[in-house]
Amino acid sequence: MLNLILLAAFSATFGLVVAAGVSIEHWPFMESFAQTDLQFGDLGVLLVMADFLAEHPTGNPYIDFPVPGYTPNYPLLIPRFLAMAGIGMEDVLAVGLVSSAVLWLSLALLFMAVLRKKTKPVKFVHFLLLMALAFSPPVMLLLERGNYDIWIFLLVLVAGMSFSKYPKIALGFLTSAAVLKIFPIAGLLAFISFKKLRWWLILAAAGFLVYAFAIRDQLASVSANTPRPNWNAFGSLVIPSFMDLYVSQSQLLQIVANVVLHAFGVFCGIWFLKTLRGQVHELVLSIKMSPISQGLLLVGGSTSIFIYLIGNSYDYRLVFLLLPLAALLIAGVTNELVIALITSTFFVFLWSFPANQISPLADFAIIPVLTVYSMLVFWVGDWGTVLSRFSKGNPRRK
Repeated sequence: MLNLILLAAFSATFGLVVAAGVSIEHWPFMESFAQTDLQFGDLGVLLVMADFLAEHPTGNPYIDFPVPGYTPNYPLLIPRFLAMAGIGMEDVLAVGLVSSAVLWLSLALLFMAVLRKKTKPVKFVHFLLLMALAFSPPVMLLLERGNYDIWIFLLVLVAGMSFSKYPKIALGFLTSAAVLKIFPIAGLLAFISFKKLRWWLILAAAGFLVYAFAIRDQLASVSANTPRPNWNAFGSLVIPSFMDLYVSQSQLLQIVANVVLHAFGVFCGIWFLKTLRGQVHELVLSIKMSPISQGLLLVGGSTSIFIYLIGNSYDYRLVFLLLPLAALLIAGVTNELVIALITSTFFVFLWSFPANQISPLADFAIIPVLTVYSMLVFWVGDWGTVLSRFSKGNPRRK
């Protein structure tokens, strides 16, 4: 009963935020993020692409996009589907509300996964933490933009939650997410230790590669049109972007500084793990014993790390960090490592607050956080065992 009450409290708050967002010019507290006067701005670009393709089925929206100042950076699969379904820009509010409902569903599933089987004091603490994260600037930015990362988040979440008990279903969800938005392909690494899934994994990877090759021209246009943000953004290339703006125009200096800062960040993460190595062992065992937390850590962690490595992303993509963080909460280990990781991840979410003046510092802070998550993914996934036995074709998991 308490879980239902807490879920109702979250749902009511979420509904009020959406209602406020669609009834005023900009979403509450999101003025510095809003790129247009239109709510669901990213969704609007997708729907304009659909309108364009409905009128010009053989046209190239990457070149002839009808809205000045915009360069669409989406593959044509979704816009073509919307065009065939007769969905266009006039439906932006309805589709935006559906996307909002999908985000609510994803967060609600995460809430219930974390809160189940917890004592009342722990349940309330976790609920307050999840509320703060669910209504943090990155998640609100995702909601405001209506970006279809909302749908990708749901697919990756379901893949993580079904990973241990229904791995074939999880593999299907994850492959579908990769077809829609490319970057979830990194989540396939979570499956490499499943011996019985080896051929399914190869088939999924091969199918994705064939699809990527077939739309290689689209992907080239998507890459060329994709913005490389520095403010309200994160990724391995954000720090050089700041240097280019404020410190130095020397590309060599930027490369050296980026390597040094990342090396130092990785060192900090490894040093932190070394100081708490006893608690690392306890946490790894606890996560392995919980099927849902294991899946969320491996699938969500792999995806989040890959998102960081591929370059610059707007802060709304930080939402994928909720998955490995939820794995820590579900594991139920209340040691210093868990508390430090939760606190650090929470700080990463808060850095993107509008007009935040500590953004460069926070851009560095994510490096040791992701280093720790990377090591946990490596240990929980038994990747060392897989790598050592790969040549013999004898992975551990069945």
